[in-house]
Amino acid sequence: MDKYKLNEDIFKAQDIINNNFCHTFSKLYSFTTENINGYINDFDLFNKSLLTVGSSLDQCINAILMGCSDVTVMDINPFVKYYFYLKKAAILTLNYEDYYNFFQDYESNFNLFLEKLYQIIMKKLFVLNIESFFFWDTLHKSYELKTIRYNLFNNKIKEQNCIKKFNTYLNSDLNYKITKTKISNVNPKFIIDNILNIDKYTHINRYDNIFLSNIFDYQKERINDFKYSLQYLKHMLNCDGKLMVAYLYGINDTNSLIDFSNSKVITDYNIKIISGVRGIYLNNNIKDGVVIYQKKR
Repeated sequence: MDKYKLNEDIFKAQDIINNNFCHTFSKLYSFTTENINGYINDFDLFNKSLLTVGSSLDQCINAILMGCSDVTVMDINPFVKYYFYLKKAAILTLNYEDYYNFFQDYESNFNLFLEKLYQIIMKKLFVLNIESFFFWDTLHKSYELKTIRYNLFNNKIKEQNCIKKFNTYLNSDLNYKITKTKISNVNPKFIIDNILNIDKYTHINRYDNIFLSNIFDYQKERINDFKYSLQYLKHMLNCDGKLMVAYLYGINDTNSLIDFSNSKVITDYNIKIISGVRGIYLNNNIKDGVVIYQKKR
């Protein structure tokens, strides 16, 4: 255990909770704000490898449900590893509804991170990953769980049921039980760095799939850096592998698709059009777009 790194991360988390420090990538997301269920079947994940960004860790967990056990998470947020193991411990110990109620991201809910469920999770977390246990336990000794939940996390979702629609592993109790079985032996590798620095890691591995989520939205001021990084990411794909280049919100109601096309960060891609799940949008007819590149032989 790297005690220096752990203590440094705890201090960073305390600064954020105390509202002393915050930037775009400081906070975690309790659940994804993407319709992962809408695109995950377009990727061959069974017994394949995946490089993905983190934050909510739902891309990772949904991929594990689909049979992916070789997962690398690369994210600038230093808390993603601790959050993955908190979620993993919760999946292994809680039933479907208790898991959902513990983590749910709903602005009108005041029963988040319930103490009785937290104590159950922590017993398992101590066994799974001691660093993650000390991270959450140290924070809880200084703050109420509700304070941690509201200050260390972004709170985005406006409607409860969309979380279950976004996530294949939460679509049903059966899917959740299958995830419980599959996640038991999966421990992702974590790289805490900006995905735009991928050129430093090209020697590590090649991947069958790469998920970039919606990080394109945050690269408008660094568009050339994003384009540069995509060339390395394409190189890191195995033949026939797929790269999720961008998740575009509201393509039939905003300029997101036009903005992406005009950026010219990539030219050889397809667009998967999926439903925008109510909760982000007030309009049920909103569509999202997933930009997918496939490496040909």
